Amino acid sequence: MISLLTTLALAASFTIHLMGDSTCAEKDLPRAGEERGWGMMLPNFLDGGVKVVNYAQNGRSTKSFIDLGLWESVYGSIREGDYVFIQFGHNDAKADDPARYAPAWGAYQDNLRTFIDGVREKGGTPVLLTPIARRWFKDGKLDRNCHTD
Repeated sequence: MISLLTTLALAASFTIHLMGDSTCAEKDLPRAGEERGWGMMLPNFLDGGVKVVNYAQNGRSTKSFIDLGLWESVYGSIREGDYVFIQFGHNDAKADDPARYAPAWGAYQDNLRTFIDGVREKGGTPVLLTPIARRWFKDGKLDRNCHTD
């Protein structure tokens, strides 16, 4: 009976794959001070049947995530029933950095479609968390246009 219950529990489990930038990424705790990416905290709110794999890295954009082979790693790991949380935007907007820049009305959308289509192709569910809001202030007030397009 125990082995049947174990088998059923394992069959019901799934993985959440995290893709994103510094706001999601794992931090080196001795050096990071108080900084934490939300992806570090997510497993604390899930039960044991859910595995979280965090591929996010500081400074990544949709473009650099693809160009550096990180998307290939995520894509190769997705199994049917998995979820992929996709969180980019901050670094895609950096027009002065050609390694990361992905125009909002072009490459940014195309890259997101690549991720979405790839996740669905593997039988997973894509979840867009994009972009995470910044807390930039102008004249003491929150600047709600900090991401521009």
